[in-house]
Amino acid sequence: GFISFCDMFLINGVIVHLVPHALRLDIPAPQAASILSIAAAVSIPGRIFVGWLSDRITNRRALLLCLILSVVAFLVLLRADRLWIFYIFSVIYGLSLWSTGAILSPLTADIFGLKAHGSILSFTFFAGMMGGGLGPVLMGYAFDLTGGYRVGLYFCFFVSLLALAGVMALRPIPDNPRFDR
Repeated sequence: GFISFCDMFLINGVIVHLVPHALRLDIPAPQAASILSIAAAVSIPGRIFVGWLSDRITNRRALLLCLILSVVAFLVLLRADRLWIFYIFSVIYGLSLWSTGAILSPLTADIFGLKAHGSILSFTFFAGMMGGGLGPVLMGYAFDLTGGYRVGLYFCFFVSLLALAGVMALRPIPDNPRFDR
């Protein structure tokens, strides 16, 4: 649940505030909007690749890789002041954070087994929706307090580190052989 909360916090916070952030940096509106379009386009083959990868290196390791790339993406975003840097962010972000959806259900099964998978996954998605609702609000609040997006972006970077730490701390229910150690 915690990782899903962080994941959706970051996804929705960026979806809502990335274009206004780019506009404030004098990037023209069509190019600013293209930043999210690229992330969405990259995430389509990204989800397929992450699903393929998770079948080979385990779901936990694939999610770990996605979240490491997510941290890198936010480091790039913190430095973005020109369109091409936003595009680099967009590609990394689309391949990483937007591709995690391919892993969450099978990883939940790896950790908890299949007996109550639907109930547990429902809670995971509920936690994600809570994060998805809170992310844009907190970023907007940070903008209102500071007059810019820097604090909100640093907060997103911090949340991406928390999600990464969450994956590193994952442990299976005892005696679950599907989970990598």
